[in-house]
Amino acid sequence: MTGQARGRWTAGVLAGVLLAVEAVIVAESWRGLVGFAALIGIHGVAAWGVPVTLDGVSLVAALVALRAELAGEASGLYRAVLFVFTAASAAANYWHARTTGSEEAAIYLGGMSVAVAVVFALALRQIRREDRRKAGTVTGRLPRFSVAHWARYPGLTWRAWSLAIRDGHTSPREALDAALALRGQKAARPGGQRAAIGRPVATATTRSRRRPKKVDTKRPSAADTEAAVLSALATNPAMTNAELAAAVGTSERTARRYRRPLETVATATST
Repeated sequence: MTGQARGRWTAGVLAGVLLAVEAVIVAESWRGLVGFAALIGIHGVAAWGVPVTLDGVSLVAALVALRAELAGEASGLYRAVLFVFTAASAAANYWHARTTGSEEAAIYLGGMSVAVAVVFALALRQIRREDRRKAGTVTGRLPRFSVAHWARYPGLTWRAWSLAIRDGHTSPREALDAALALRGQKAARPGGQRAAIGRPVATATTRSRRRPKKVDTKRPSAADTEAAVLSALATNPAMTNAELAAAVGTSERTARRYRRPLETVATATST
């Protein structure tokens, strides 16, 4: 017998036991529901319809939900019907027992109906979770660390627990080894830089490549501009202000401002 078949057989046996227990609870509540029918004015054979309607529908819903779970189908609607009719049956049993009997009997009869439905729903949930675990659609059980780990190495233990959630480690030793390896990688990075996992560390070389080089835009001094104007005029004294500005690399207004005193000096010298 394969593991999957064995799991199905175990689930079937468990569900069968739960159905038998629920059948016993249904038999016990039959009298209470018939008495409840008499309280609300339903007598004779017609009173049997109350337990058939309430407990019978809940039992059928439980069977259909079990069949859906074993077949790998959705059973949410059937479980909802099971809880609704079970709650109605529990309320009716509680009302009848409290009216005709004691408060303890009312709590017992009402609580047992709800308890069986809850346990049955938990069994269905376990069947569904086992199927999902075999299919690999749910995460495995997380590793458990001792109190000594949390007290002595809280940071390392927290990192190991986080890595177990992220990477799926199931053993505490595997999670701790992964946390130690991660801490070693961070310590080995240049300059002790801490970068995000999976991101390259930015070194001085890569930073220099990313940053554009600054262009030296230092403006020439007044003496340099004056010397350039003087040199250009010595080459061609008849050039216009626009030509002088283009030759010196400045504006026409600046060229005119530097040219005027030079021409005045030249005229005074010639006279």
